[in-house]
Amino acid sequence: MMFGIDGISLFLVVLTGLLFSICSIVAFDIVSKVRLFFSILFMLEFFIFASFISLDYLIFYICFEAILIPMFLMIGI
Repeated sequence: MMFGIDGISLFLVVLTGLLFSICSIVAFDIVSKVRLFFSILFMLEFFIFASFISLDYLIFYICFEAILIPMFLMIGI
């Protein structure tokens, strides 16, 4: 497993961190299933970060496909 940040992934990691920070601030109005929502949101953020900083094609593919699980749960719930 190789992880690292190059020129393009640095911009994407910073942009993802900023976007998820804004999403977390805006999502404080959620009333039901707050813990589930934030755990799914942070799991999604982890997989997006992992796919952006992976330098190995196999790890990128696994992390990119793993993004679908939290997205499915977030849309479904």
